[in-house]
Amino acid sequence: MKENKKNKTILAVITIIVIMITAYLLIFYERISNKEDSKEIYEESLKSYEKGDFDNAIPSLEEAVLSDPQNAEAQLLLAQSYEAVGEIDKAEEGYKEYLKLNPENAEAYYNLAIIYKSQGKKEEAVKELENALNYNKEFPPAYLELARLYKATGKTEKAKETYRKIIELNPFGFNLEEIKKELQELDNN
Repeated sequence: MKENKKNKTILAVITIIVIMITAYLLIFYERISNKEDSKEIYEESLKSYEKGDFDNAIPSLEEAVLSDPQNAEAQLLLAQSYEAVGEIDKAEEGYKEYLKLNPENAEAYYNLAIIYKSQGKKEEAVKELENALNYNKEFPPAYLELARLYKATGKTEKAKETYRKIIELNPFGFNLEEIKKELQELDNN
């Protein structure tokens, strides 16, 4: 009788192990399947995005992100698409989600800062621009926005220092005379 009870216990343990392995394999397969689906959906939405057809790109990108929340590229394009169609709150959340996946992307911090600036959240914008510059020390647009925000928030010395950094970088495509003029105005005050 003890032998029979022991065999039943062993059989029960083996059955539980088989069930656990099966469940794990199903979950693993589903994750792989979702990533493959997400990649296909992402590639399709990329075509719309590259054409500037953000209204068509958004639903596909949303589906790609739902299929694979770790798809950083889809998350970034979704945030940029929301921004392009004026869905600023969704863009803000999209950039935040993207930065959780890729916290060293200076451009995403910059874009989030621009959103905060448009919402009148100057201190948050300053913080995100400073984050952007932590990851890319030669990012002239971030320096320019930061200098202007420092100026607008009364941080004159920081604004001067930041304008000087832009001049030092001597970026192509920037009107350095305008930047020098803004610096001169601060120096005269």
